[in-house]
Amino acid sequence: MSMKKVLFISNDIAVLEHIQLCIPPGITVVHIESFEEFNVEKHQHQLSLVIVDTDCLYNELAAQWQRWSSLSIPVIALSSSEKCFRLLRMPGSFIRDVIQKPVSKEEVNHTIMKHMIDTSPYHPAPESDDGIADIFIGNSHAMKNVRNRIRLFAQSEEPVLICGESGTGKEVAAKCIATLSRNGKKKLITQNIAAIPETLIETTLFGSVYGAFTGARNLEGLFSSCGDGTVFLDEIGEISQQCQVKLLRILETGEFSKIGSCTVQKSQARILCATNKNLEKAVEEKTFRLDLYYRIRVLHIEIPPLRDRPEDIPILTEHFLKPTGKSIHYDALDYLCGLDWPGNARELLNTLKSAALYCRGKKISLKNIKGEF
Repeated sequence: MSMKKVLFISNDIAVLEHIQLCIPPGITVVHIESFEEFNVEKHQHQLSLVIVDTDCLYNELAAQWQRWSSLSIPVIALSSSEKCFRLLRMPGSFIRDVIQKPVSKEEVNHTIMKHMIDTSPYHPAPESDDGIADIFIGNSHAMKNVRNRIRLFAQSEEPVLICGESGTGKEVAAKCIATLSRNGKKKLITQNIAAIPETLIETTLFGSVYGAFTGARNLEGLFSSCGDGTVFLDEIGEISQQCQVKLLRILETGEFSKIGSCTVQKSQARILCATNKNLEKAVEEKTFRLDLYYRIRVLHIEIPPLRDRPEDIPILTEHFLKPTGKSIHYDALDYLCGLDWPGNARELLNTLKSAALYCRGKKISLKNIKGEF
């Protein structure tokens, strides 16, 4: 049986000597000092495992990210840095495991043998080839769950309530549902309820007839003009009590009347709603009808804030920077992953747009992120 080989990449001799003492018997350590010395395509089949000392090769790591992502053997990071530890464990990383310094012989033995036994190449389970993963971006389990709900709910005609903080992508989710649905080629009308003066909400949604009130004209509302397409009502928590009654009627019977008209019309539109408010609290406070809440929430999607899924920041950053032709330095990316992002993905996008303007070269630095040249 051939001797198993482990490649150790580090320019710290003391760490190399310590690792050699910790390696299990029957395994040969091959040592190089930098990423550039290893040809992924040529040498990976000669090895069983790779260990990278990220403390001394921190800045090289980002440059190798794409090249090493095709590696079919396990890569283990050796690190004393909490920030590096956090980044390297992100889904989508080519790093399979992390050994945190100070290193113990038991941990090295356990980690190496675990990955020696599991020699199957690491490939994430593929998602449906429907383009949603390229629009609603994120490698985290939470975002994959959101995309799976989008695909499932697109097959239904029931109302969907999309909840999440401002900037999380509620409108993007609604558009994805509409696009994947059977009515995907039909009209999608989006209306932000908070953007309409309260006195005009009813007219905007349901229409009006001439003379219904001072200055009233014959107007088609959203539900008339949408036909059998999709109506997306953003910030549904801002809708008036009077309009809540009419919206409930459409949801239950499909029927509505224009303001000032006794003629009953039928709507075939599917209704999607979104909010950044706590509607359950609004129900308790009697500002939102309980029956309407349950009717719009037949199907429900909760989009998690960016601070709860920092592992999505690298792929979002790459996506947002693509139009600029720029990339980002590893230190700057790590800094972004440590922020809270109260404005979520929208705030990240605007931060990167600003940083790209400050960047004079091709790679955005931490100074550029902070608004410096």
